[in-house]
Amino acid sequence: MVDTAVTTPEPVWAAFLALDWGSQKHAWILQPADGGKRNEGFVDNTPEAIAVWAAGLYQRFGGRPVAVALEQKRGSVVNLLLPYAHLVLFPVPASMSASYRKTFVPSGAKDDPTDAGWILDLLLRHRDRLRRLAPDDANTRLLLMLVEDRRQLVDDKTSLTLRLQDCLKQYFPQLVQWFAVGYTAGRRPAPTMARPAASAALPRRHPPQVLSPTPWRREAHRRAH
Repeated sequence: MVDTAVTTPEPVWAAFLALDWGSQKHAWILQPADGGKRNEGFVDNTPEAIAVWAAGLYQRFGGRPVAVALEQKRGSVVNLLLPYAHLVLFPVPASMSASYRKTFVPSGAKDDPTDAGWILDLLLRHRDRLRRLAPDDANTRLLLMLVEDRRQLVDDKTSLTLRLQDCLKQYFPQLVQWFAVGYTAGRRPAPTMARPAASAALPRRHPPQVLSPTPWRREAHRRAH
C-alpha cells in the first residue's frame, strides 16, 4: 500500500466521510461539501452491505469523489473499499485520533458515533497532515497479507513459548536450567542442553571395555575345554 502526501491539487470533493471500524458493523458520519446537514449511521461488516452502501454514495453524489477517513491502513474494510474509485481513503494514525479525542474527552471514554465525529473533524481541519491511500495491485496486497499473517504467527509462537517457560518455572524450574530454552532479547530458543550443576561435579563414566584375550586367559580357556 502506497501513501501519497496531499501536496497535489485536491479534487473537488462531493463530501467528507469518517468511518469508525467495528468487528460487526462500522459507524459512519458524512458531511456534504456544500455544507448541508450531516448524516450518520451504521453499515454491516460484510462485502454485500459495503457494496450497497458504496453504491448509494455513488448515486447520491453522481460519482464525484468522497474523502473517507478511517483508522486503518490495511485490513478487510480497506480491501472492501479500495475497488470503489469514488471513495478516496485517508488513513488516520490511531495515535493521532487518540490524542485528538483526549483533548476534548479527557476521560478517554469511547463511543463509536462520537469517535467517527472526531475522525471527521480531523479530516476536515487537518487533511493536510494526512496521506491519501494509493491502492496496490492484487499480488502486492496478497503478499502484504501473507507477511502480516507470518508476523502474527511468530508473535503467537513467542507468546506461547514464554507462557510455557513461565509455567515450567513455577512447577519444575530445574528443566529451565537444564535445557537452555527460552527467548532472550528476541532471539530464538537455544537448542543446546545445559548440564545440571549438581551433576557437573560428578566424574564421567566411560563405557566398559571388552576384555582383551591375554595369554593366561587363553590358557585357562584351553584347559577348561
